[in-house]
Amino acid sequence: MSNEAVIEGLNIYRAVEACGERVMRHWAATTPEDDIRAGFAAIAEREGNHARLLAERIVALGAEPGPSCVDEALAGFISRAEATTGSKERLAEFGALVSGQGEAAAAMASCGQAIRTAVEQGDPETKAMLAAIFVDERLSIEWCAAQSKAPAAV
Repeated sequence: MSNEAVIEGLNIYRAVEACGERVMRHWAATTPEDDIRAGFAAIAEREGNHARLLAERIVALGAEPGPSCVDEALAGFISRAEATTGSKERLAEFGALVSGQGEAAAAMASCGQAIRTAVEQGDPETKAMLAAIFVDERLSIEWCAAQSKAPAAV
Protein backbone atom coordinates (compact mmCIF):
# COMPACT_ATOMS: atom_id res chain seq x y z
CA MET A 1 0.00 0.00 0.00
CA SER A 2 1.26 3.45 -0.85
CA ASN A 3 0.34 5.70 2.03
CA GLU A 4 0.94 8.76 -0.18
CA ALA A 5 -1.52 7.49 -2.81
CA VAL A 6 -4.17 6.84 -0.16
CA ILE A 7 -3.65 10.31 1.29
CA GLU A 8 -3.92 11.86 -2.17
CA GLY A 9 -7.25 10.09 -2.75
CA LEU A 10 -8.56 11.18 0.64
CA ASN A 11 -7.46 14.76 -0.02
CA ILE A 12 -9.23 14.87 -3.39
CA TYR A 13 -12.38 13.50 -1.80
CA ARG A 14 -12.06 16.05 1.02
CA ALA A 15 -11.90 18.86 -1.54
CA VAL A 16 -15.03 17.56 -3.28
CA GLU A 17 -16.90 17.29 0.02
CA ALA A 18 -15.87 20.81 1.08
CA CYS A 19 -17.16 22.08 -2.26
CA GLY A 20 -20.43 20.22 -1.73
CA GLU A 21 -20.84 21.72 1.72
CA ARG A 22 -20.27 25.26 0.44
CA VAL A 23 -22.68 24.92 -2.48
CA MET A 24 -25.39 23.19 -0.45
CA ARG A 25 -25.15 25.76 2.36
CA HIS A 26 -25.52 28.54 -0.19
CA TRP A 27 -28.49 26.82 -1.80
CA ALA A 28 -30.08 26.13 1.60
CA ALA A 29 -29.77 29.82 2.49
CA THR A 30 -31.27 31.03 -0.80
CA THR A 31 -33.95 28.48 -1.72
CA PRO A 32 -37.53 29.67 -1.13
CA GLU A 33 -39.20 26.23 -0.84
CA ASP A 34 -39.05 24.97 2.75
CA ASP A 35 -38.72 21.28 1.87
CA ILE A 36 -35.98 21.85 -0.71
CA ARG A 37 -34.15 24.26 1.61
CA ALA A 38 -34.25 21.67 4.41
CA GLY A 39 -32.93 18.98 2.09
CA PHE A 40 -30.05 21.17 0.92
CA ALA A 41 -29.25 22.00 4.56
CA ALA A 42 -29.18 18.31 5.51
CA ILE A 43 -26.86 17.52 2.62
CA ALA A 44 -24.61 20.47 3.54
CA GLU A 45 -24.33 19.09 7.06
CA ARG A 46 -23.38 15.64 5.77
CA GLU A 47 -20.86 17.07 3.31
CA GLY A 48 -19.25 19.16 6.04
CA ASN A 49 -19.00 16.12 8.31
CA HIS A 50 -17.42 14.12 5.49
CA ALA A 51 -14.85 16.85 4.76
CA ARG A 52 -13.97 16.99 8.47
CA LEU A 53 -13.66 13.19 8.76
CA LEU A 54 -11.50 12.99 5.65
CA ALA A 55 -9.23 15.79 6.92
CA GLU A 56 -8.91 14.05 10.30
CA ARG A 57 -8.02 10.77 8.58
CA ILE A 58 -5.37 12.51 6.45
CA VAL A 59 -3.81 13.88 9.65
CA ALA A 60 -4.02 10.46 11.31
CA LEU A 61 -2.09 9.05 8.37
CA GLY A 62 0.68 11.60 8.93
CA ALA A 63 -0.11 14.33 6.40
CA GLU A 64 -2.02 17.61 6.20
CA PRO A 65 -5.00 18.41 3.95
CA GLY A 66 -3.99 20.66 1.09
CA PRO A 67 -4.56 21.59 -2.54
CA SER A 68 -5.83 18.90 -4.90
CA CYS A 69 -5.98 18.27 -8.63
CA VAL A 70 -9.70 19.15 -8.69
CA ASP A 71 -9.52 22.54 -6.97
CA GLU A 72 -9.70 24.63 -10.14
CA ALA A 73 -12.63 22.66 -11.56
CA LEU A 74 -14.43 22.83 -8.21
CA ALA A 75 -13.96 26.61 -8.07
CA GLY A 76 -15.67 26.87 -11.46
CA PHE A 77 -18.46 24.58 -10.29
CA ILE A 78 -18.95 26.69 -7.15
CA SER A 79 -19.23 29.86 -9.26
CA ARG A 80 -21.81 28.32 -11.57
CA ALA A 81 -23.69 26.64 -8.74
CA GLU A 82 -23.92 29.79 -6.63
CA ALA A 83 -25.19 31.73 -9.67
CA THR A 84 -27.92 29.14 -10.30
CA THR A 85 -31.17 30.37 -8.76
CA GLY A 86 -34.08 28.02 -9.43
CA SER A 87 -34.49 24.86 -7.36
CA LYS A 88 -35.01 22.66 -10.42
CA GLU A 89 -31.93 24.16 -12.04
CA ARG A 90 -29.93 23.59 -8.87
CA LEU A 91 -31.05 19.98 -8.71
CA ALA A 92 -30.13 19.57 -12.38
CA GLU A 93 -26.68 21.08 -11.72
CA PHE A 94 -26.11 18.61 -8.87
CA GLY A 95 -27.44 15.73 -10.98
CA ALA A 96 -25.08 16.58 -13.82
CA LEU A 97 -22.12 16.58 -11.46
CA VAL A 98 -22.89 13.21 -9.89
CA SER A 99 -23.68 11.64 -13.26
CA GLY A 100 -20.32 12.72 -14.64
CA GLN A 101 -21.41 15.56 -16.91
CA GLY A 102 -19.81 18.97 -17.21
CA GLU A 103 -16.39 20.47 -16.67
CA ALA A 104 -16.08 19.73 -12.95
CA ALA A 105 -17.24 16.15 -13.41
CA ALA A 106 -14.65 15.58 -16.13
CA ALA A 107 -11.86 16.94 -13.93
CA MET A 108 -12.97 14.80 -10.99
CA ALA A 109 -13.20 11.71 -13.21
CA SER A 110 -9.61 12.25 -14.28
CA CYS A 111 -8.59 12.06 -10.60
CA GLY A 112 -11.04 9.28 -9.74
CA GLN A 113 -8.34 6.63 -9.64
CA ALA A 114 -6.80 8.37 -6.64
CA ILE A 115 -10.08 8.04 -4.74
CA ARG A 116 -10.39 4.38 -5.79
CA THR A 117 -6.85 3.83 -4.53
CA ALA A 118 -7.85 5.15 -1.10
CA VAL A 119 -10.79 2.75 -1.09
CA GLU A 120 -8.81 -0.23 -2.32
CA GLN A 121 -5.50 0.29 -0.52
CA GLY A 122 -6.52 2.12 2.63
CA ASP A 123 -6.10 0.57 6.03
CA PRO A 124 -9.21 -0.93 7.69
CA GLU A 125 -10.08 2.32 9.50
CA THR A 126 -9.89 4.31 6.26
CA LYS A 127 -11.98 1.73 4.41
CA ALA A 128 -14.64 1.72 7.15
CA MET A 129 -14.83 5.52 7.16
CA LEU A 130 -15.18 5.65 3.37
CA ALA A 131 -17.88 2.97 3.41
CA ALA A 132 -19.90 5.02 5.91
CA ILE A 133 -19.45 8.19 3.84
CA PHE A 134 -20.62 6.36 0.70
CA VAL A 135 -23.88 5.44 2.47
CA ASP A 136 -24.51 9.12 3.20
CA GLU A 137 -23.60 10.06 -0.36
CA ARG A 138 -26.18 7.64 -1.69
CA LEU A 139 -28.84 9.30 0.51
CA SER A 140 -27.97 12.72 -0.89
CA ILE A 141 -27.96 11.52 -4.48
CA GLU A 142 -31.28 9.71 -4.08
CA TRP A 143 -32.93 12.73 -2.41
CA CYS A 144 -31.80 15.07 -5.20
CA ALA A 145 -32.95 12.61 -7.87
CA ALA A 146 -36.37 12.28 -6.21
CA GLN A 147 -36.75 16.06 -5.94
CA SER A 148 -35.81 16.46 -9.60
CA LYS A 149 -38.66 14.15 -10.57
CA ALA A 150 -41.23 15.72 -8.22
CA PRO A 151 -43.85 17.94 -9.84
CA ALA A 152 -43.27 21.66 -9.39
CA ALA A 153 -45.26 23.38 -6.64
CA VAL A 154 -48.03 25.60 -7.91
